[in-house]
Amino acid sequence: MYRKISVFLLMALMLFSISHKSGNLVFAQQQSAVVSPPENTDKQEKTDVQQPAPGEAEQAVRMSDIHDLKPPEEAGFDPTVLYYALAALPVLLILTALFLYLKKRMKKKNDLQNRSTLPPDELAFHLLDELLDVERIDGKVFYFQLSAILRGYIQGRYGINAPEMTTEELLPAIDRSDIPKELQKNVRELLHSSDPVKFAGKPAVQSKMHNDLMLVRNFVKQTKAEEITKA
Repeated sequence: MYRKISVFLLMALMLFSISHKSGNLVFAQQQSAVVSPPENTDKQEKTDVQQPAPGEAEQAVRMSDIHDLKPPEEAGFDPTVLYYALAALPVLLILTALFLYLKKRMKKKNDLQNRSTLPPDELAFHLLDELLDVERIDGKVFYFQLSAILRGYIQGRYGINAPEMTTEELLPAIDRSDIPKELQKNVRELLHSSDPVKFAGKPAVQSKMHNDLMLVRNFVKQTKAEEITKA
């Protein structure tokens, strides 16, 4: 009886010793696999290795998750933001200039359309008001604009193509028109006196510029359709 018990204990002790050594061998192989990769993969696949205990496997995974820390990044102003802003600035200026140009052009186009619907006398009065400040307008520019206003009114009021005529061509057409003789004389004098300023560089006198402006205004006022009908 005692002999059987002794044999049983001896066998159990031997089995415990063998299993303990086998566990230590597996753990050593796990540590070696974590530290350095195996050199011969084919041999390792053919080796029958027992699975490690849950605690040992979890410890090995934690060890493999350890990585080096990244170097600290400097905090502060990023100069690339300034570079992008400077690069976008010319584009923004070009777009702004283009927008203002198109807006001004559209406004000018609308003004011309609105003016084309006005009666000749109202349009002439509107344009003459822009020449009131004779002191700030160059004499040559003033007489070019004043002559254009007068010729445009004559075209709209009397059907004479005055804007496309020279002074020598326009004067005979005025003589044949229904313009009162006294007003014809005033127009003739104005055209003769303004041509040297426009084309020969003769200096303009501000007092005469003001008088000629009033002359054209009175001419329009006395010859517009309503005044002729009342007369």
